[in-house]
Amino acid sequence: MRYVILAGGKSKRFGENKYFYKINGETMIERVINSLSEDPIIITNRENYIRLRELGLKYVYEDDLSLPCEGPMRGISTSSEIIRDEALVISADLPFLTNSVLMRFIENCDLKGICVPIDGEEYPQFSLIYLNDLNLAVKLCKERKNSLYSLIFESPLITFIGVSLVGGEKSLVNVNYKSDMDKTLSPSNRLIKIAVKGKLSPEFLEQVNIKVKALMSFPYST
Repeated sequence: MRYVILAGGKSKRFGENKYFYKINGETMIERVINSLSEDPIIITNRENYIRLRELGLKYVYEDDLSLPCEGPMRGISTSSEIIRDEALVISADLPFLTNSVLMRFIENCDLKGICVPIDGEEYPQFSLIYLNDLNLAVKLCKERKNSLYSLIFESPLITFIGVSLVGGEKSLVNVNYKSDMDKTLSPSNRLIKIAVKGKLSPEFLEQVNIKVKALMSFPYST
């Protein structure tokens, strides 16, 4: 399994480039990298690419701008040009991520489909996604579906993992605003596995209390 870090955002809400914002002497993206057990593949934009290469990081790639999708879906699809199998996709704005949280997440994950954490209000936390087949993201990208919620609707098997099962109430907070660094996710111990032969409908998800925004083209914002 390869780690893929997405660092393509523009940090508009943060007020400055959050990936290079220092916390206790380390940049945010360095903190994420240091939580991993091996060198990740980093997908980013042109501006960040230059700065990350200057840090001496090995596997840094620019977003493939020829792809028809945008945002994280483009980043995931770009990574499929480098690796062909399973991947753990991680947002670069998780400064409190730990390796133990990642390992517990994988232990609870059914590796035949996709896995996403959920908080106590049962909202998916797309800052961490396991994908056993990156081709699903490529397919959605070609259909111009930018929302990561589309992965839920299209996957034949999905596991929702409560953040408390992996000790991720703090580790899985993605930082969009500086105030988010003081935030924790509401606890959840639920483990929900849904296998479907066709597409997963919003109505079915509502029956299991997964509060998914039922918009296949949910807008991506930086």
